Amino acid sequence: DDEPELDALTGPPEEVARIRRNWSQADQARRSERRHVPAPPIPAGPVQPRPDVVQPAASHFEAAYKKWDKLDTTAMELELDNEDRKPAEEADMMLRSDGGAVSMTAVNYKQDREEYEMDEELQARAKDMQAVVRAKMTRAWQNKESGDALSKKGQQSEALRNYLLGAQELEYCITARCIMAPGLSDKVRDAG
Repeated sequence: DDEPELDALTGPPEEVARIRRNWSQADQARRSERRHVPAPPIPAGPVQPRPDVVQPAASHFEAAYKKWDKLDTTAMELELDNEDRKPAEEADMMLRSDGGAVSMTAVNYKQDREEYEMDEELQARAKDMQAVVRAKMTRAWQNKESGDALSKKGQQSEALRNYLLGAQELEYCITARCIMAPGLSDKVRDAG
């Protein structure tokens, strides 16, 4: 082993320190050379072409978008809604009576797509109808209040015109009452 024994060195302290520094630097340089020895080259073998397995990004996204466009969310919602429901022949029946009108409705049964879409449309339109009914009832009430004020001032013909306008607003509400929720239907009944 050619490694110098650093602790066995004797002599003047400055000279010993300088020698130890030189030996230490030389030792570090040898270690560094050993770490950076390049790996032997690997002999190249025959080149085999690989088939192209990656689609270009544009066509990949285009295919994904087409798949998304074809996704039938209505069918998925219908499947979830029908999960624990009975066949139509075994449906439960619900009776509802309101002011002389009676209706019978099948509930808790498996719907087909047409029924499901119709129910979705009816729910959306029912919300619209509620807003329209509330607006018409508000205008009817305002016309009545205005008619009352005009009547107190002795302006009977103007009061009558306001009462008639209010009655016209209520006609729509009374016609739509049969398909309203019970609370709203009661308000219309009380106003009419």
